[in-house]
Amino acid sequence: MKSAFRLVALSTLLATIPATTSNGDGCPALAERFPTKVFYPSNDVYEYENAEFWSNTQLLDPACIFRPSSAKDVSDGIKILDAASGKFAIRGGGHMGIK
Repeated sequence: MKSAFRLVALSTLLATIPATTSNGDGCPALAERFPTKVFYPSNDVYEYENAEFWSNTQLLDPACIFRPSSAKDVSDGIKILDAASGKFAIRGGGHMGIK
């Protein structure tokens, strides 16, 4: 039960550099490994996830959204972003970055 809760809490990784700037190689590196789990601003999944924010004062939009489906995906995603020097945040429970 605890592991299922943790997976839900870590269900979305966000590359938190604003969509108008570069995230280095973070988003492309994630998309190469997880082509069906990385979404960019022109995608409906991105728009849905980005609209479901926790705070009305959220000002930053992510460069991409990664929706892992397992704890291993979360772990691999973090390793990929770290190796690519990609800036990222983990959203759990709907929180978005506030500038």
